[in-house]
Amino acid sequence: MTEPPMSVRLPFHETPFLLETASGALAAILHAPDAPLRSVLMVPPLAEERKACHRILCDLARIWAADGTAVLRFDYRGTGDSPGEFADFSVPDWLADAEAARDCLRDRYPQCDPVVVGIRFGATLASRLAAPGAARLLVEPVGGADLLKQLLQRNQVNQMVAYGRAPVSRACIEASWRQGECADLDGYPFTARLAADLAALAPGAWAGAGCVVSTGPDIRAADAAHSLAPTSERLALRLPAFWNTVGRVDVDPLTRALADALHRLAPAGVPCVALRPLPKPVGSGPIVLESPSGTIRGWVERPSSAKPPVARLLLIHGWSGDRTGPHRMFVTFARRLAAAGVVSLRIDLSGRGDSGGDTDAASITAMTADTRAALAWLRQACPDGGPVIVTAICSGCKVAISAAAADPGIDALALWSPESMGALRAAATGRRKTWHALTTYALKLTRRETWVKIATGRIRADMVKKTLIQHETRSAAEAAEEDRILQRFRGYSGRICFIFGGSDPDAPGSAAAYAAFCARHAIRYDLHTVPHAGHSYYGLAWEADVLARSAEFMVGPTTEEE
Repeated sequence: MTEPPMSVRLPFHETPFLLETASGALAAILHAPDAPLRSVLMVPPLAEERKACHRILCDLARIWAADGTAVLRFDYRGTGDSPGEFADFSVPDWLADAEAARDCLRDRYPQCDPVVVGIRFGATLASRLAAPGAARLLVEPVGGADLLKQLLQRNQVNQMVAYGRAPVSRACIEASWRQGECADLDGYPFTARLAADLAALAPGAWAGAGCVVSTGPDIRAADAAHSLAPTSERLALRLPAFWNTVGRVDVDPLTRALADALHRLAPAGVPCVALRPLPKPVGSGPIVLESPSGTIRGWVERPSSAKPPVARLLLIHGWSGDRTGPHRMFVTFARRLAAAGVVSLRIDLSGRGDSGGDTDAASITAMTADTRAALAWLRQACPDGGPVIVTAICSGCKVAISAAAADPGIDALALWSPESMGALRAAATGRRKTWHALTTYALKLTRRETWVKIATGRIRADMVKKTLIQHETRSAAEAAEEDRILQRFRGYSGRICFIFGGSDPDAPGSAAAYAAFCARHAIRYDLHTVPHAGHSYYGLAWEADVLARSAEFMVGPTTEEE
């Protein structure tokens, strides 16, 4: 019989920390009541799929923690907030990270063996953990070869959108791996070692209890994983590809199904007592602050020098992003600038990432309040730290402009792919986005893989329709509020660096509108377009261009070796 979910929500704590392992540190966060009844380790997806699933895993951890479960989430080395560079690690390293995180949870609560939960790449790793009796919940497990194939297909389409063709073919990328070289897959440096390790990665067999969940029409990978775990359950749902979707996807059916499975696999036991305290962050690491919107979580990067920082930087993500930024470029930027003497703070806006708040209740006003709270924290933590600078991307630029319009102490803004506000937004913006989406789909139709998906029912017409015609819209009240913000922003006395991507459909109108606005009101500004780059700069060279120009704008020329 299925144990019903608890009707009483228990109070729980959320404690971010750095988990020190034999091989390096991992960024982690523990969601747990004082005396949990069971424990869960969450093993995340890889690359941009990690970003798409981040809030889903955070919400699920909070639901389970309120139900009496201790839940540990972590980032692999070289991903998310964890130290290290992506190119320095591969599958065995990340499997070792997952095992170290599981050992941490088991050492803290030895009374209960952790249930291991994974999504996509994380599900496949979870199946291979050296824990024969551990219960496992695997959501959309994917073999490494299939994951690599999907990443390559996505890369080819993105190249075609940027250039009208793919200048670096899939065959060229695979040839470079055979020669031991590194390939750029949409802003992630995939080494030859990682490509080989992924090609050899398949789900493992385990003897314990578990549940394998598929969420789409292609159930072959889930069936294969299930065949290796004869005592596990098999569950099939139908959901959009939430690991590869920008914006919010309703995953309530999955949340309910996983909660039910957890209660079956790990019935409530004797309340556990934590035997080991969690380490306190020192220097760079996670921080928690309060905003009118609720609890905001972030990450501070401090220079190693004891000298006062040369500048104080706040980074603001876009509408559906988090504090790591697209392809982790916020992390890369913050750590590079720390070497140049800059202290930086990356935050999750309310309802995003690890921060509190309702995702659906987000607004520019609430996000601006979060930003002002973060600026207050930064100034208090570093009262003698040089100029205050805000870097933002996409709709986060609206938040940065709104904050600067009310805060004369913001000395400079670096705005990446800023959306035009209020009356600056051209009437043709929606048409350009629709045309861009149509072009993207037309290019996809030139690929065999797309026709296979159509023939096998793996194309969701509702998601295509949403992409084509349901662009981000503003109410009349929101547009009027943006005009009021721009009215106040006319007097901004700081400097602005605008950066746009050459293939971003928003860029021509926004660049012209902001250039005219700044010229009209005598605001000092620079404007740069990265040729061929898209809205989120999904390419290592494009990212390098954005970061180099932004760093030079803030503190002068820097190098990665500084």
